[in-house]
Amino acid sequence: MDEYHIKHTPWYQASVEAFIAKAMKQDLTRPDDPNSTSNPDMVVAARLRPVLEDEVAAGLIRSVFPRKSGNGAIDIHQIRKHIKPLGPPTLISTSVRLDRAYGPEDTSEQIYQDLVQPLVPWAWGGGVSTMFAYGQTGSGKTFTVSAIEKLVAQSLMSKDLEGERKVYACIIELAGNSSFGKPIEFGLARSNLS
Repeated sequence: MDEYHIKHTPWYQASVEAFIAKAMKQDLTRPDDPNSTSNPDMVVAARLRPVLEDEVAAGLIRSVFPRKSGNGAIDIHQIRKHIKPLGPPTLISTSVRLDRAYGPEDTSEQIYQDLVQPLVPWAWGGGVSTMFAYGQTGSGKTFTVSAIEKLVAQSLMSKDLEGERKVYACIIELAGNSSFGKPIEFGLARSNLS
């Protein structure tokens, strides 16, 4: 991190805290907002990973925060240099509202229970669901999706669902202009798995 940002880190952190205190009193959308994209068949969620040890050692600071209200709001902050060399820094903040927002303290199990577990009986009954994981390299996509895959498999193998089924899963990784992956088909006959 450059010297300017390191010098103004305490100011930045105090400014973010002040923003958070003010934002706690505000909701981003109203129920009658015509710009709302609420769709009961689709959920848009974000998971924010913790700042890693090497990032902390390099002096990097957190800039994205989910609101504690649980309303799916995320605040994104950026410190900007003033145009005058000796001028004070400026805090640029942007807020977005998603259906759900998970912070560094939230677990993959919580995300699974909120977003995926309700879909397991749907899938077992022949329904189709799709999950997209999008983000820059190192943002935690593989960590989250791998944990969710394991939890789905555990649910499908539990004795809570009746009958035998063929299960189809397709996991595709998109990287630039390339895609990797293939469909997977397997049968589940849990009666043989005691």
